[in-house]
Amino acid sequence: MSAFGRRLLLGKAAPPDGFAPVKVTTNATGEVTSVQSKPEGKKPPTFDLQLQGQHVKGLSTLLDGEGNVTAQWIKTDADKAHRQQLALDALDAHMRQYAGAGVNLNFPAFSKGGDEDLQVSLMLGDPHIGMLSWHIETGQDFDLAIADKYMTAAIDLLIERSPAAGHCRIVNLGDFFHANDQTGQTPRGKNSLDTDSRFAKVTRVGYGMLNRFIERARLKYPNVEVVSLQGNHDPTISLALQMWLEAMYRGDSAVTIVPNESPYIYREFGDNLALYHHGDGAKPDALPGIMAAHDRGRPWGRCEHREIQGGHVHHLQRKEYPGVVFETSRTTAPGDFWHHWKGYRAGRGMRSLVHHRNFGRIAEHTVGAREIELRIGGAS
Repeated sequence: MSAFGRRLLLGKAAPPDGFAPVKVTTNATGEVTSVQSKPEGKKPPTFDLQLQGQHVKGLSTLLDGEGNVTAQWIKTDADKAHRQQLALDALDAHMRQYAGAGVNLNFPAFSKGGDEDLQVSLMLGDPHIGMLSWHIETGQDFDLAIADKYMTAAIDLLIERSPAAGHCRIVNLGDFFHANDQTGQTPRGKNSLDTDSRFAKVTRVGYGMLNRFIERARLKYPNVEVVSLQGNHDPTISLALQMWLEAMYRGDSAVTIVPNESPYIYREFGDNLALYHHGDGAKPDALPGIMAAHDRGRPWGRCEHREIQGGHVHHLQRKEYPGVVFETSRTTAPGDFWHHWKGYRAGRGMRSLVHHRNFGRIAEHTVGAREIELRIGGAS
């Protein structure tokens, strides 16, 4: 029906331009007593009384016995895109308060600096901060406090035994957090997770841990770069962690926070090219081709030494493809009940990789669960 036709039918209750009637109420004689309308088209109409960030989703008109409009209700709703942008703006403003606020944690002093041709990479394999494991079920206890102690001790040991170098790269291989939010479920499969403590507490401890690792590394290495992958357990909270780190170290020339919006992150160091991917996307056999095609193959052709580093599987594996080596790393976390039930029994630990600018990888250092437990006094 045309707009003119609607006005003839509804009389004084006809909705204004831009609205279409969706419900009409009449009395016993067939006279229209009220009309409910909704906006036509994709773009909602604008009213002078409209609040910022709101759009009109409906209009109700009430008539008296003579057909005069006695009242109207304009129903509004917050625009979702606008609300999201407001939240992001608020988060950005909040994070600006922390710019340059990296804390001095009074770590043991090191002789800072080293060979500019060397880079040490600290590989954080699937930390799963916030996971809960009970030794009665799984043979090993694990919770938020133990995760903090384990990771900190492992980082300390690796930094102590790795050589002095001009550069350090901290690589979070994904699943830094065991859960993505307070629901305690995997985002895609909605599988229930064994979690410890409140989610807000887990994030607070996790953020502080990574900040502490960076501050620990920069005492020994003049230049620190941070790569933090999205995992299948924490795809959203990992983005928030990234934003927090960017704000924390904004303007700090000694610390580089690498953007992590892409699940495939490429980094170069001299003649070394690394691809970092959590492992929940493309299969290992497809990764060499993905790496070779990156940026029209220019980095692949420019760099003689190539490797792909992943996590996800919680155990060590290494396979050489034509032109590139694929590897995964262990985790410091034990298995939760599901992994224990399935029979997974991978070793626990962490490693650092040492690369020479021209000669590729020249060393690797590892720490295992037993050594980590001795460092923290036997807590497990």
